[in-house]
Amino acid sequence: MEDILELPKDLFIQIHHLYIINQNFIEKIETNKLIVSNIELPIGTSFFFES
Repeated sequence: MEDILELPKDLFIQIHHLYIINQNFIEKIETNKLIVSNIELPIGTSFFFES
């Protein structure tokens, strides 16, 4: 888990307890999910953010 803390916070966001993503690869943001490289990923309820 310590490696996660070393990721640049201006590039990476945690959207779910299982997913940390590079913001540069977000293709689309919807209410409770986003699309990254044509893959739908859920946004956990405790990780909602404003787009």
